[in-house]
Amino acid sequence: MVDNKKIVKGFVAGAALTGAFIAPATAQAADNIGTPSDMMDGIQNAEATQARQEARKERDTARNQAKTFHDLNKKKNVYNVKNNNYQKQLTKYDNGEIDEAKLKNAENQLTNAKKSYEDKLNNLFVDKSEDKELKDTRSSYNKALREYGNAKKKLKEIDDALNKAETIDAEAEKKYEEAKAKYEEAKTKYEPVKKEYNNKLDAAKNGVTDNDLYKSLMVEGNQKIDAQKEAEKSYEAVVAQEWGGWTREHSLTKKDDSQKDLINKFKAELDRIDLKERRAIAKDDVVAQQLDPTKLFLQNDHDVTVWFLDEGAGYRNELAYETSGNTNDKGIIFDDVSKGNGNNRLQMGDFVELGSFEAGTQFNFLLRADGADGTKTSNGDIYGADASLNADSLEHMMAWEIFVDGREYMLMGFEDLRKGGDKDYNDTIFVVDFGKGNLTNKFSKAATVPEASNMAAILGVTGAGLMLRRRRRKKKSVM
Repeated sequence: MVDNKKIVKGFVAGAALTGAFIAPATAQAADNIGTPSDMMDGIQNAEATQARQEARKERDTARNQAKTFHDLNKKKNVYNVKNNNYQKQLTKYDNGEIDEAKLKNAENQLTNAKKSYEDKLNNLFVDKSEDKELKDTRSSYNKALREYGNAKKKLKEIDDALNKAETIDAEAEKKYEEAKAKYEEAKTKYEPVKKEYNNKLDAAKNGVTDNDLYKSLMVEGNQKIDAQKEAEKSYEAVVAQEWGGWTREHSLTKKDDSQKDLINKFKAELDRIDLKERRAIAKDDVVAQQLDPTKLFLQNDHDVTVWFLDEGAGYRNELAYETSGNTNDKGIIFDDVSKGNGNNRLQMGDFVELGSFEAGTQFNFLLRADGADGTKTSNGDIYGADASLNADSLEHMMAWEIFVDGREYMLMGFEDLRKGGDKDYNDTIFVVDFGKGNLTNKFSKAATVPEASNMAAILGVTGAGLMLRRRRRKKKSVM
């Protein structure tokens, strides 16, 4: 147990748990006025958050400006790969090693890649052009292309249906003829517009080859990409400074036989929820609720404990917390969420006692993806449950209320990959004890729980989703 229990509160968005948080009375809230030192901590945190938001805004702007050139580079690379592959297949065909069908497949892939690259290149050229007539002609071409494509698709759908039908009635024949007429009409409009656009485009390019055009456009592109890199570094520096201030760590208590029964019951609840590796959880089950973090508070003082339950990640993640209320507090809970039998590895049931928290305190938990890899100057993204603050604006945390021995606990799981990864939310899994009947949530509607319909899902440990550059998933080294 903690000898000198510190009453901790802090800055963050908030947490939610069915039957877990309660809104304090107005009088109580009025009494929760911090000391000058507490207020200064709050101001410093607010300034740090504002600096992060400003750096993120600059980073996002730089990303958007560089995106077109990144896309152009990707399409050029794909074209080069398909072209090289076609040349290899052509040599094999000439030597009698492959048949004509395989050569034709490679040729089709090259044709599609070439068209995709040229379309992107030409569109970027037109975007940069000051020729209004050229841009208007492109708009007409794109409109005719869409209409032609839609008419062609519709005709094919009807034709396929007729081919599968055992009998064809007059009504079906009529629909086919109408679709065919619309297709012919769209094609008739499309072809001259396409020719006109290509002629104007060729005249505007004035003999400039695709390769030369690519090089000239990428002069600006490389400047935009370099600007993005600088903005990424600046954002990382702000985030690293914030996370780097979270130096206070709590003592880890290794699992013991006295909690064996409790841990087994936690595991049984986890099995019931059934968070299987690489099985995505449906979007409707993830986006369960938007919460009002200003109304979510501990009802009574309580000693909060966090247990490690399981992990299935390639990353060596870190788990931290922030609290809000009368004063500010934040710290690392687990500095390396990696299971195993080594001295620095976690086992199911290992836990950390965060200390005593007063009524009115709010909680937030944050996962730093691959943050335990000390060989890097900056590591992975930082995810909270407020998707709008996460680097990819997606949910990376799910949490459930579980009942063990007649009382509730919170089970929470994280997805640690950018863009949601495999969306299985079992990369790191923990259980939190907030106290029996100590919290109550503020849901505006019922939430949905995947694979456990009799449980209430919560997504609500709302907080600061920070971003550092994403590292690719890799196998962890075992000490």
